[in-house]
Amino acid sequence: MTVMDQAEIVNAIVGSLLEERALVEDPEWDSVAVVTSVTPDCVDMTAYRYAGDAAGRATPLNSPEHQLFRDLQEATRGPDEQTWEVCIVKVERDRARGSVNFVYPREAGTWRIDPTDPRRLAETLRPCNADFS
Repeated sequence: MTVMDQAEIVNAIVGSLLEERALVEDPEWDSVAVVTSVTPDCVDMTAYRYAGDAAGRATPLNSPEHQLFRDLQEATRGPDEQTWEVCIVKVERDRARGSVNFVYPREAGTWRIDPTDPRRLAETLRPCNADFS
């Protein structure tokens, strides 16, 4: 098995997202955001798809392989062995743009679902032009 580099891993993640049944079957979405938390014990993914100004819709994920996120975490490990805990992937369909951002453990809590305000995360993740600059 060959080892993929960071760009290949990101491309594989985006490609698998675009094959998601919920996205393939929904012609109305224009962007999608996925927040993935990677810890030694668990990989947890939450996704929302967006259509215009409508509220983000929770989107079930079946295609992305959790191992791809573990591989990406390893490929981006810093020289000091520091690594991110949360990866945010955003894709804008019509403009074929994407972005990937990494969040380190100190700020990772910001990207968890708050049971008292479940819509907060969907709106915080909503893709905007600044994400793709």
